[in-house]
Amino acid sequence: MRAAWLWLVACSELTPNERVLGDEVAAQTVDGPAGFGSSLAGEHRAWWAAHPLYTSGFEAHSESSWGSVKRVGFASGVPWLWLEDGGVFRLDDGTQLAQEEHASSVAVCPDLTVLSTRAKGETIACSESGVIRTVCETGDCSVWVDDRNVDVGVSDGGDVGWWQGVACWGDPQLAFETGSGAVHCEDGRVIRGEVGDHLGLTLGAGRAAGRFNRHIVPPRLRIVPLGDGEVWTVDRAAENSRVSLAAVDGLTLVGVPQFRQARTFGRIFAVEEQ
Repeated sequence: MRAAWLWLVACSELTPNERVLGDEVAAQTVDGPAGFGSSLAGEHRAWWAAHPLYTSGFEAHSESSWGSVKRVGFASGVPWLWLEDGGVFRLDDGTQLAQEEHASSVAVCPDLTVLSTRAKGETIACSESGVIRTVCETGDCSVWVDDRNVDVGVSDGGDVGWWQGVACWGDPQLAFETGSGAVHCEDGRVIRGEVGDHLGLTLGAGRAAGRFNRHIVPPRLRIVPLGDGEVWTVDRAAENSRVSLAAVDGLTLVGVPQFRQARTFGRIFAVEEQ
C-alpha cells in the first residue's frame, strides 16, 4: 500500500500549473553576490540591477563604481538610481535629482520630478498613467491614485504600479505568519496567494510575487501573472526572501537576491517572452 502511494505521488504534479524558473522555464542567468538582483529596471534592450550595480546591453555588461544602491529605475528613457545615503541620481550623466535619505520609497516621474513616501511600509510609483501611493498609519494603509482614494484597510509593505494602464496594489498581510496576501486592481481584479505567500510584496512585468514560502509543499516562491499565463516558481531561496520583477523589450527579469545552491548568492533570471 505504501509503495503504491509513493508511486502515485512520484507520478503526479506536486505543483500543478506551476513551472520552475531555470528548469521548466528556460532562462538565461546572471549571478552575483548575495543581495544582487534586489532591484531591476530596463528599457530599449538594456537593463540595470542592484546591488552591486550592473548594466547590461546587447553585447556588453559592466559593474559600476557607484556606492551602495537601494533602487534602480527608468523615467522617460532616463536611468536613475537611489543610493543608500539618500542621493537620487541620473545614471547616464551623474546629475543629482534629489536627496531622500529618510524616505521609505522613491519614484521618479516622467518629468524627472522625484516623489517619496516617509512612513514605514509606504510605497509610491509614478508614470505616464499617474501617481499611485499607499498612505499608512500603524500598519493600516489606504491607496491613492492621484487625488482619489481607491482602497482602504490595506496592509503595509505592499507594492504599487500599473498593469496595462490599470492601477494595481499589493496587500501582503505581513502581520500574519501565514498571510496569503493579495493583489487588487482598480478594474476589480483580485488575485489571492496561497497560505504563507504574502502575495503583493512585488509587482512588475505583469506579475506579482511574495516571499519564499515554507508553509506549502514543496516550499517555493510563487510568481503569479496578473492576466493570462502560467505561475512561475523559485524553488531555491532563503526563507522569507523576496524577488524583484521588471520587463524590457521581450524579456521578463526576475531578481532573486537570496538564491541558494550550496551557498547563498544573488541570481537574475532573464526569460524570453513567448
